[in-house]
Amino acid sequence: MSSTKYRRLNGAARLLRTLTRNRMALIGLVLLIGSVFVAVAAPLLTPYDPKSSIVAGARAAPGWMRSFPDGYYLSGDVTAVEDPLFNSPQAVQAWTLNASSTAVSNTIVSYSPGVSSSNRTSKGSLQVNYGGTSAGSVTLFKTFNYPYNGPPDSFIASMSVLASGASTLNPVNVKIFINRIGDQSFNLWDQNVTESGVWLAPQPALDSRVTQLQQHLHVGSTTFGPAQVIFSAIQEYSYGVQLTFSGPAKINLDNTQLLLLGTAFGVMGTDNQGADLFTQLLYGARISLFVGLLSAAIGIGLGLIIGLIAGSDEVHRHDASDPNASIVVSLDHRPGHQSDQHHHYHRLPWLDGLCENCPISGTHSERETLRRGGEGCWCWSVEDHKQARISQHSLLDLRQLGAHSSCSYSY
Repeated sequence: MSSTKYRRLNGAARLLRTLTRNRMALIGLVLLIGSVFVAVAAPLLTPYDPKSSIVAGARAAPGWMRSFPDGYYLSGDVTAVEDPLFNSPQAVQAWTLNASSTAVSNTIVSYSPGVSSSNRTSKGSLQVNYGGTSAGSVTLFKTFNYPYNGPPDSFIASMSVLASGASTLNPVNVKIFINRIGDQSFNLWDQNVTESGVWLAPQPALDSRVTQLQQHLHVGSTTFGPAQVIFSAIQEYSYGVQLTFSGPAKINLDNTQLLLLGTAFGVMGTDNQGADLFTQLLYGARISLFVGLLSAAIGIGLGLIIGLIAGSDEVHRHDASDPNASIVVSLDHRPGHQSDQHHHYHRLPWLDGLCENCPISGTHSERETLRRGGEGCWCWSVEDHKQARISQHSLLDLRQLGAHSSCSYSY
């Protein structure tokens, strides 16, 4: 190993030992490493987007609060459909068909690959092919359980519909509903589709916080919202669509989802929009780290430039006033002596204490006298072509102080 690499490794080892001995420095190092890790690994630590992902109801409490008595009526998120985009044929099998015997005999439910409302995210859709010449009605629904004692904060329902063979004379009525099994059914959207070849979706969105939906469900003037009225107890529910055909037609369904946004979520809860606070904290570490590093770089850069300018001016000044300059550190200075007033003397407080490690000539009593009687290390500037030495004038001053030698420090 070369001497340069050895010195670098030795310096790094000394720095590490210094950090580990200083508690505050060690804490700061751990915090810095943790911040860098969080900033870099944020996408791995959370799957949500800090701005656009709505993960729960507005101002939801932390999820762990459900473990305490005060969290008895808090609810979590519930997703009614596992694969709403029909990315595989198995997604069709999750839906249940209900219809009269005549309608069932005229209806074929299948998977339609490549036909989707969104080419970027969906790989297919559910297709209902009705071949009857007379009117018929079929219902497709997905059953799920609501397991919480308290109601959700809100819900968002979605469904995209593509009709083929529908017209003004042959309309297809589409009715999207939530059914509280054994109790009551709530119709979210009721629309006659008369246009073929165009994907349609409910407008405005089927969001329980939207005024139009509240008025449609006749709960706009009550204290409780649609989510609190519909999901009022632990019970089995179903989310589905009823299709009423006037004649032969095809209907493709995609993006069929019902999301219940709970009142408790995650480690830290949510903000006013329902976004995850923990995700925002992780991604915010990136901004904080960037600002901190940028500020440090600017401070170090400016300090380096100013220091170089000031140091260069000081070197030129010393070179002009005294071409023979080197750093010589005397052991001590006793009160009452004015040796420090020599125009070559410069005090370097950061070298205080160096003298205790320097070899001292003279008797033991003289060395002890110098150590006890002084106030600190002083530095003289004398130079002789990179070799530090004590000038004769400095030696005379040392002898006046009671010393016979001095400790030199040169570079």
